Amino acid sequence: MGAILWNYDGTLVNSVPQNIDIAKQILAEVAPHLTGDLLPRYLRSEAEYHHANHAAKNWQDLYRDYYGLSRDEMVLAGSLWAKHQEMNRTEVRFFAGLEAVIDHFSAISHGICSKNA
Repeated sequence: MGAILWNYDGTLVNSVPQNIDIAKQILAEVAPHLTGDLLPRYLRSEAEYHHANHAAKNWQDLYRDYYGLSRDEMVLAGSLWAKHQEMNRTEVRFFAGLEAVIDHFSAISHGICSKNA
């Protein structure tokens, strides 16, 4: 019998609220001028975050072109992602209905993959 290999972010769970919170924490550390009322619009809602995340070629473009970081700020921000992700306690939840799907296939072995910690 086979197995099911799940992708974690965006397939099993909605990690966008956590990713937005992590990005806000990183901006507060490396670019405090982009916080509060000056927070980039792409970090103000899940819809705006999705727009920027899908339009950007990569995370570097996301941070520069959509969040407004300088090149130096972007480089520093990239080095902080893992640290902030491991410290972040924003709750992530299964997408609606997935618990029933997983339960339905409970007789099959499962694995989860993710590039995130």
